[in-house]
Amino acid sequence: MIFKTIDDNDSLSGQRIVSKFTARKIAQEEATKQLEIDIQCLRNYEAECQKGSVSTKTFSNTMKDASVEAQKYASNIKEGTGSAQTFATNQRTIQASMSETSIVSKVAATDLSIFKAVLNSLIFFAVIEGIQLLMKGIDKLDL
Repeated sequence: MIFKTIDDNDSLSGQRIVSKFTARKIAQEEATKQLEIDIQCLRNYEAECQKGSVSTKTFSNTMKDASVEAQKYASNIKEGTGSAQTFATNQRTIQASMSETSIVSKVAATDLSIFKAVLNSLIFFAVIEGIQLLMKGIDKLDL
């Protein structure tokens, strides 16, 4: 699939059609933005945990904009087995890996397109040669 429909609040329909690679780039940008929000929420939660007992209300207030992953990770911070910095490092590593995969897949798709074009050209020339040989054979029969 070459094109993908994504949500777009600026368009009249609320959606727009973009290439698969553009959709992936947009998703990565959104993931980066969410990661920054998660890190900030976890830092705030970490500060609250250092002050003492954290209530459900405090958790809700500090983690309301965080992703589900960050909210689950917050229990590690509360137990003292994790930190906002550790979460950030792990998530950035995952995002870098995804970005590298995206680049590799884009190169592979380009290479595949080139291969298909060359293969189509070879098939075209083989068909032309076959027709020419057939025509020569027919001409020799008429002699």
